[in-house]
Amino acid sequence: MIRTDKMGVAGFADVPKTPNSLETLQATCREEITARCVRLYGPQLRSIILTGSLARGEATFAVSNGRAKLLGDAELILVFHESSPLPEALGVGSTSRSAEAALARIGLECHVELAAVHPKFLRRTKPHIFAYELRDCGRVLWGDRNILRLIPAFASSAIPREDAWQLLCNRMIEMLELAADLTVESKGLLPGLIYRTVKLYLDMATSLLLFAGAYESTYQRRAERLEYLAGRSSDPMEFPFDLRQFSQRVTLCTRWKLSATREDDLCTLLTDGESSSASWEEAVAYARLLWTWELERLTHCSGQVPIRELMKKWMRSQRLWHRLRGWLYVLRREAWFRSRREWRRWARLAWQASPRYWVYAAASELFFRLPCLALQRSVAPQVNGDWKQVYEWLPRHSSSEQAVEEITWRALAAEIVANYESFLTGTRS
Repeated sequence: MIRTDKMGVAGFADVPKTPNSLETLQATCREEITARCVRLYGPQLRSIILTGSLARGEATFAVSNGRAKLLGDAELILVFHESSPLPEALGVGSTSRSAEAALARIGLECHVELAAVHPKFLRRTKPHIFAYELRDCGRVLWGDRNILRLIPAFASSAIPREDAWQLLCNRMIEMLELAADLTVESKGLLPGLIYRTVKLYLDMATSLLLFAGAYESTYQRRAERLEYLAGRSSDPMEFPFDLRQFSQRVTLCTRWKLSATREDDLCTLLTDGESSSASWEEAVAYARLLWTWELERLTHCSGQVPIRELMKKWMRSQRLWHRLRGWLYVLRREAWFRSRREWRRWARLAWQASPRYWVYAAASELFFRLPCLALQRSVAPQVNGDWKQVYEWLPRHSSSEQAVEEITWRALAAEIVANYESFLTGTRS
């Protein structure tokens, strides 16, 4: 563990300079969170598993003024014995916040995500990106060292292509979190924008590689595989864009992601001295081409089909049970009787698609217009005049009826993110 001074702040000023210091930061996260969970849950636990970028050794830390910040999340799975009841979500959340506070006291800002499961969760896991990376790269920090063997083995080719498309949609929505603050003056300087741009590039690579049958479980191996495909491809129509140029962007983002540095260092890497705003705008353009290309393959469409029509066709292919399962989750989250005023509207939406697909549809309508919208100085730019209609697609409405009549694109972005966090994260529904 890192020793702190009298002010409670660790000496992190030289962290970016050496790989050993980076490992020290990662070890601090692992050890502090693990110790806290063991103290709280003790004999009820069978294992503690680390997943995500920390488990792969690919976490990114930004260092400033002697303090460090983990860009991204520290993700852990608490596996309880089958005979032990799982703690309530509020209790697990409280544990996460207390771990964050303990890390902050030693100078490390870190968002902690804990999930409590029984071993059957691992045994019943079906092929998807998360399960593949968990089995391939997960690290058991405490307890039963063989726990990951409960996850059924499967080849990367067994992962549904829809999972790759959903990953792309999730990254698009995460960039919408910053939409409310985007202006022509500030869009290249927003805290977090650089990191979200990097993650969008990296997971566009993940998504494309899975569609190409060349998926890898780490950022470094994905960058290498993408570079190989770019050198091998001779058909300009094989992929949705120039794969060589895209591969160069992904390689630069990977280099930045795997080194402890500052967020604004990426500006030079990505744009060769140009404004960093160009990089995120370019990322949005890549995302639109990739999103369309993937959906054309999922829906077996060809030709110039409008984005909204592609999405509608994909919605129609969804099985009824998948639609209903998602809406049952919404009902539970919103309380059955308390949400009765929404039942009729939800029934109309459920007939066409799941809540997940509706949130993705709304996100695509807004996200692909984001560069144009951010350049507008007016309060309600008229790039697209049907924000009210798009807003009606979302399961939860927090705006008043009067506000809906005049909803702006920034307000719509906030509503999309709120629905995503409430109904899509932490569930496969």
